[in-house]
Amino acid sequence: MSGPPTPLDEQAAIWLCERDEGFAPGRAEAFAAWCAADPRHAAAVRQIERTMAVLEMMPTVRRPLEARFGPLDSTPATTAAPAATFAHRPPPSALRSPSPRRAAPLALAAAVVLGLCGWWYYTAQMAGRDHFVNDTEVSQQIALRDGSTVHLDARSAVRVDFSGRNRRVRLEAGQAHFEVAHDAVHPFIATAAGVAVRAIGTAFTVRLAPTAVEVLVEEGRVEVAPETPPPASAPAAPLPQLGAGERARVARADATARPEIEKVAPPELRGALAWHRRTVVLSDVPLAELIARFNRRNAIQLTLADDELRERRLGGVLVLDQVEAFVALLERGGDIAAERRGPEEIVLRRAR
Repeated sequence: MSGPPTPLDEQAAIWLCERDEGFAPGRAEAFAAWCAADPRHAAAVRQIERTMAVLEMMPTVRRPLEARFGPLDSTPATTAAPAATFAHRPPPSALRSPSPRRAAPLALAAAVVLGLCGWWYYTAQMAGRDHFVNDTEVSQQIALRDGSTVHLDARSAVRVDFSGRNRRVRLEAGQAHFEVAHDAVHPFIATAAGVAVRAIGTAFTVRLAPTAVEVLVEEGRVEVAPETPPPASAPAAPLPQLGAGERARVARADATARPEIEKVAPPELRGALAWHRRTVVLSDVPLAELIARFNRRNAIQLTLADDELRERRLGGVLVLDQVEAFVALLERGGDIAAERRGPEEIVLRRAR
């Protein structure tokens, strides 16, 4: 059972409330610094976010809590959020707490929900199974026990089974985007209508279209194969693999058919990924990887012209569809300069 909210819970809730309403200038950087200052801070933020996700899936619990505490919503604003904040430490005055006008209700409601649902999480972990149904008109984010994240589209459903050697998630309806935590010992297998997508650490979308299962890879590589293996007597063929920016379609009428694989142009890829949240929290990520993430999401492409910057490690809160603000934050550090070459390319190099 969970007890009353701690001061750390309340501080995390304060930050989430401020993020929801839109950070004022400099506040997003302060939030990133607060998260990076102590692992417990980022953990408290994740706990509140996950609890709010549970509330979304349990309207019978959410309604009476909102009647008592007011609206409970920690979803970040999509129009006011900054593109990126990095884990450099701002002056102490920037780390002052924002107004707690909504934080106490949010943190207290989170504690209540965790107390009510503690047994549910316990039994789900013991059984290794979860069932998530999103019957709303907006997407939902689900944090799995292995550290992976599922973005579940509207009118979609997945069933999770981590009871065996493999991590298995079955898409029962709609569409889901998977951000898979790396684990070479326990492969992540997403199935839909007889099609299995195998990954270790990657990001990809599976969609149940009317006549086909569609798999779109954002990062890494995946294997696509029938969920039921062919007979041992059948000749073995290499499993089709997809890389970033590729899509496979398998006819639902014959899950054993070889997938049709095609390259997806960057604008189409961005459009196909636009339905789920753009905000990510990253820690100690190479600049080259951050640039690759932004390039997959934006028409404006970033080019890294200085190899010595490739392994520069950064972390913080990023909104992946606001590339100009991301570049402005890089320039603010003073050692990276940006050169704009036309409307769709920005070259980054060390400042001279």
